Amino acid sequence: MNNSISKAAAIATFSLLLAISNFSQIHNEHQLPPIPNEEQITEMINDMAVSLDLSPEQKVKFLELHKAHFEELKSKHEINKKEIERKRIEMEKERLAFENELKSFLNDNQKVKFDILSKKKHHRPKDMIEGSPKRAHEKEMK
Repeated sequence: MNNSISKAAAIATFSLLLAISNFSQIHNEHQLPPIPNEEQITEMINDMAVSLDLSPEQKVKFLELHKAHFEELKSKHEINKKEIERKRIEMEKERLAFENELKSFLNDNQKVKFDILSKKKHHRPKDMIEGSPKRAHEKEMK
């Protein structure tokens, strides 16, 4: 009896850890890994130099190439962040223009109700948003 409780507890713990891991991956799937700073790059190259038995010349070249590589990634990351913000602003403008077009067909009372509905719609729970895991599961079930 005690052994089966231990097994059940172990299975429950494993399942919980697996669920947390999956949630973490879903939550962070759109985040880029952090770019190492110069100290971290140097430490990484020092470890590689020992593991690969690099000559001093090879170590210098590895360090130069890694620093250049991560600088390029950092630059691309900044460009990507600016592009995402630009697109977000563009989409917001398009949404407002669309809502204004819709409201042009409404009377004043309907416009007030529309604004209330619109605010509720923009603050929907995550499970109502297209592409969320719950929403994807619902589509599979259909």
